[in-house]
Amino acid sequence: MEKVIGLIIVFGVILKLEIPNLLKNKDKKGLIIFTFLIALSFALSVSLALNKTIPNPADFLSLVLKPIIYVFTTQK
Repeated sequence: MEKVIGLIIVFGVILKLEIPNLLKNKDKKGLIIFTFLIALSFALSVSLALNKTIPNPADFLSLVLKPIIYVFTTQK
C-alpha cells in the first residue's frame, strides 16, 4: 500500500508541474494527450505495485494480425 501512496504523490507532483503550463498555453490537444498518457501510466504503475499481471501487447497484435496474415499467405 505504501507503494501506491508513493505513486499517487509522484504522479500528483507531475500533474502539478505540467498541467498549469498546458492550460496557460491553451494547448487543448496536448492536455488531452498528456491526460490520457498519464492515466495509462498511472494505471500500469499501480498494477505493477500491487503485483498484478499486465497483458503483453504482442499477444493482442498476434490475435489481430493472424487472420490478416492468413488471408495473404493462403494459396488460391
